[in-house]
Amino acid sequence: SRHMKDRLYHSGSNGSDGIQHPIDAPYFPVYYNDVYEVDLSPGHRFPMGKYKKVREALQTKVGSLSEEEQRRVHCEFRVSPLTPREE
Repeated sequence: SRHMKDRLYHSGSNGSDGIQHPIDAPYFPVYYNDVYEVDLSPGHRFPMGKYKKVREALQTKVGSLSEEEQRRVHCEFRVSPLTPREE
């Protein structure tokens, strides 16, 4: 494997996370929808509250990585867009 100084990086400005990622670093957006609420009956089996906990744990994990590790994990967290009922 090549040393970091020899790697090719994306041209232009750094990503939204402020880190310059190598060209071969896979990029993936992480969409989440825990900002929306759905009224479910008490005791309902659907684990609505777990979605936010999982996202927060993942964001904390990614945020605690070293700068070198963050270069290899190029992701961005985005709120998933709403879709009209017709779709």
